[in-house]
Amino acid sequence: MCSTDKGPPKRCSAAPLNHSPRTCPWSLATKTQRCQSPNPLCSAAAAAAAEQRGLGDWQRCVFVANDHGQVLGEWLRGAAEQRFGGPLSVLHIDAHNDLNVPEASSVELKGDWLSNSSHREAVADVADLANFQQIATWAGLVDRVFWIRPGWGSPEDSVLKLGQDRSGSFSEELLNGPFNTLEHQSATARKAADAPLLRVHDIPDQSLAVPVEKKALLDRVRAEPYILDIDLDFFVEDEAAPERPPWLASGSDCPAACRRWPELACPLWEEMEAKVSSASGFLSSGCASSAVSVYRRLSLEQQERLSVLHLPEQLILANQLSTGTRPVRVEQQQMARQASRLRAFLAGLKDHPPVLVTVARSMDAFTGIFDVPTLERTVLELVQEVWGGHEDEDEDGHAPCVSYAEGTSELENMPAEHDFYP
Repeated sequence: MCSTDKGPPKRCSAAPLNHSPRTCPWSLATKTQRCQSPNPLCSAAAAAAAEQRGLGDWQRCVFVANDHGQVLGEWLRGAAEQRFGGPLSVLHIDAHNDLNVPEASSVELKGDWLSNSSHREAVADVADLANFQQIATWAGLVDRVFWIRPGWGSPEDSVLKLGQDRSGSFSEELLNGPFNTLEHQSATARKAADAPLLRVHDIPDQSLAVPVEKKALLDRVRAEPYILDIDLDFFVEDEAAPERPPWLASGSDCPAACRRWPELACPLWEEMEAKVSSASGFLSSGCASSAVSVYRRLSLEQQERLSVLHLPEQLILANQLSTGTRPVRVEQQQMARQASRLRAFLAGLKDHPPVLVTVARSMDAFTGIFDVPTLERTVLELVQEVWGGHEDEDEDGHAPCVSYAEGTSELENMPAEHDFYP
């Protein structure tokens, strides 16, 4: 059985699926934890509610990834398990819209990813941290993105017409004309079109405090199934963002990294592993030399503390230490205000839970590694409070279970600032 104690999510003995360490399945619909695998059955009430929505309970853990591009694989896996080809919406809470036009690709994104796992993986492999939502649109899974971003202003709506030429190059066109006309185009017609349409709703988070705008957004989100996708950099102001990772630093002579930096089979990490393990003195040049040199000078106790992290994560931390100064941290009061607005908004979706919840740490260049534990716990607690069942479960409530993407260390293993700064 899984522990329901408060604190970091606990592992359970359920066998992992196609990805990293997995804790027990947590049902957003039934608000319970169960150590059964895979896909335990919903309660009768939850099943009836799911049937009314036209989509079954997807029964997935909260999925946490270092690189935001990794979430697409989880989206496609979850949809394939349900034999659901779309469309659905994404409630995208992020400092960036992650709607870049993909680079040219020979992969047929509209192919049979539902039943063909190899093709599903090929589609997911095309994604990076900035284009994964457009790729999900090409695959037919997503037709709408609600982008909640930090800041002031009024919500804005737009429609993108996506295109691809014979050479495989992608493009986008911002359509003019009445939004409502395009808004009511049937889902069947949208999927059948050669050029998919993607509706984008740009929503400053301050507008969530305006009742009429909050209600309008809730009504729209309720219109179809949705994925809740949160990037921790939503809470990070510019001055608290970290430097570029050492393998991408200006003037670095590192070999090209893989499309997504947490991919542990990347040849770059083999080279870096050899340098980190070497006993040959100070490095004055070479790939990520300052970070590697700092790592070698750490105490044995500190190196032991880092040993639970994956190599790229170790280098990110060593790169922070190489600056010689304490990092600027996320301002706690500002974070609390943002979290409070999100909590009040998501509470309006308590009876319309997301089919999946995905979280991106983005600590390579957007979220400081020492801020990750606080921000991630804040997000998990927020999800728990809205859909986790404090009132109708036992007195301690239930924490959501968490599964981790490749190259993403468990929350309980993330470092604390006091371990490295006096």
